[in-house]
Amino acid sequence: MTYGSILVLALSLSSQVSDKPVVKYDKFDDRTTIYINLGKVPGEEAESRITLLSAHDGKKPEKVDHRSDLVFMIYRSGEDFKYKDDSIHEVRMVCGDERIRTWLPYYESKAYGKICVENFAVHLNLMRAKDLLKTNKDWEVKIDLDDPFVLNAKYRAKMLTLIRFLEEGGG
Repeated sequence: MTYGSILVLALSLSSQVSDKPVVKYDKFDDRTTIYINLGKVPGEEAESRITLLSAHDGKKPEKVDHRSDLVFMIYRSGEDFKYKDDSIHEVRMVCGDERIRTWLPYYESKAYGKICVENFAVHLNLMRAKDLLKTNKDWEVKIDLDDPFVLNAKYRAKMLTLIRFLEEGGG
């Protein structure tokens, strides 16, 4: 499954607000996606949402291990954004003073008249994310050159909910 199809699936489903992970099986791609909508980008006036997800082949739940990863996705749209055709399209994160390693970045920006839609995605190691969440420190997230925003206890609790669900064989 490509980033685009994961993104479309997650965005189409992330409007379903829940504090519990959602499991969605796509029989055409034979792929299961497990996600949780963390909420809106803090301080963002435009429409936005942050989603954390995991995916695996097949319908049967899979156990996670030290190699498992999560996809951290940010969607935002509005008139405040201008179509970006520059080379900086990144999401960087820290927990306290510790940098959070991300990889396989995905970025897409499309203009629809005065409205611009941006989608970002990066991969995180699931076990490393769990260890950082145990520190009970806020995560700071920086998109491009924008000011960073904070993922406070409410956001981190939802992240842990997804990780625990995956560890228990959910999905």
